[in-house]
Amino acid sequence: MGVYYIIVNDSKKEYVDPFDFEDNFKLSGTFSGLHGYGVTEMLVHPVSDRKYGFGYWCGDSIRVLGDDKEDEMENIEKTYKNISHFVLANVFENCHAYRDEILRRASENPKILNGLKSANEQFNYVNLKYGLTRLNEQKT
Repeated sequence: MGVYYIIVNDSKKEYVDPFDFEDNFKLSGTFSGLHGYGVTEMLVHPVSDRKYGFGYWCGDSIRVLGDDKEDEMENIEKTYKNISHFVLANVFENCHAYRDEILRRASENPKILNGLKSANEQFNYVNLKYGLTRLNEQKT
């Protein structure tokens, strides 16, 4: 089975779980896929004041943690905030190339869909609101 990894920000007490994106959560996929794009956005120089947007994690203490450190992983998942769906919402908002893929995953996975809806309720993303409306129309 191997080791399952998350990306942890100890400065802000947050983490991103690639599994929540339906991405590769092995070490080989640590910064690839949708979660990799979103985490990279948060690590680059700040150009946005939007929470979870460009530069949000810039300068913070970041690490990759595997579930081979079982007790530590369990502690992180209990005490840190999982921001995966907020990051996915930002990827949707900022990267047109990934929008169809994100909507496809949301249509097939209620956890992703509900996470995106929750993120949109909190931050009112223009593009995500349109995408969720489009997705809802396709279901009816």
